[in-house]
Amino acid sequence: MSDNDSPLEEDEVESLVYVEFEGIPGSELYDKGNTKIEMIGIDTDHPIMRVDDR
Repeated sequence: MSDNDSPLEEDEVESLVYVEFEGIPGSELYDKGNTKIEMIGIDTDHPIMRVDDR
């Protein structure tokens, strides 16, 4: 992939994250169809996942 084809900015790094939700049925989380998930502090010892701005 050439530099012009890259979707990432210079200071961005792509990461793969595996998450298991306990106590929340998977279909309940995604039933709305537009769930917003944001990872905060992924490069720290205790990252936080924000779901729908909560």
